[in-house]
Amino acid sequence: MTENQTQVNVALFCDICGIQMDPQLTTCPQCKVYTTKTYKVQISESIAMLETMKAKSKTERGLPLSELMVKSKISVETKMPTSETLRFDHTHPDKTVKIHHVVEHRPAGSVVVHDEHIEYPSKRR
Repeated sequence: MTENQTQVNVALFCDICGIQMDPQLTTCPQCKVYTTKTYKVQISESIAMLETMKAKSKTERGLPLSELMVKSKISVETKMPTSETLRFDHTHPDKTVKIHHVVEHRPAGSVVVHDEHIEYPSKRR
């Protein structure tokens, strides 16, 4: 196996209760149901859990106060972990403020930080 290849394991799960099963079994050891419906899942070391959170707040009249998005992702350019925070602040009656903060990890171990702070005229007030 070369360095670029990742080891892939195949696991078999019961379609009814979801427990991992021995491929030789036809009866699920947990729910005791004879099943021919099983599904295979490929388990790879390269799979990573990524998170995204979005939040919006509004006034009692329904006007937006703020919008927030925080997410972890893999950079398309470097294939390294990246965290991003995007916030729109609508609290000022004449302007909307966009704050964008990105932290990118580089293959050499360094970290690059992008900060953006832009004010736009308010659209609805």
